[in-house]
Amino acid sequence: MTSASPPPPSLPGTPSQRPGPRRQAPSLQAVLWLLLLGMPVLLIGLVVMTGSLGNAAGLLFVSVVCTAGIGGVFWLGLALLIGWMLNLILPSPLRRPLTLPTTGSDPVVTRLTTYVGRARQQGMAPERIRQDLARGGWSPVQIEAALADSRPADSRPTEAQP
Repeated sequence: MTSASPPPPSLPGTPSQRPGPRRQAPSLQAVLWLLLLGMPVLLIGLVVMTGSLGNAAGLLFVSVVCTAGIGGVFWLGLALLIGWMLNLILPSPLRRPLTLPTTGSDPVVTRLTTYVGRARQQGMAPERIRQDLARGGWSPVQIEAALADSRPADSRPTEAQP
């Protein structure tokens, strides 16, 4: 006979009432980085397809002028798309490790980390916490980040001190 574990601490709101993760608009730095990656590749591709740098420049000029600027939007969008794809492949200064803020700046994150912390204090196994949060509608990335942020300080990996 197994003893029932204590009920998990309550997490306010149902998944449909909780706001999802907020998607932030890309910063100007990110857009410029993607253009910096994509524009040279786009220009090289145009030179290869048209046969010369002059023909590629002419194609760009005519497509922008004759369409009253709409062609420019197309070429910039294509350069951004190419930059985005290269950004996925190449090492990027825009990538940062996933961490959840612990300052309480985001109420959803605060509730999630509080829930995980209380569940750990009650002795709930990490796998059970994962299952409960997944049933509650949280994404695997959010769950793993909250579990990592709520580990006791002595179990967190520390950097070697010189």
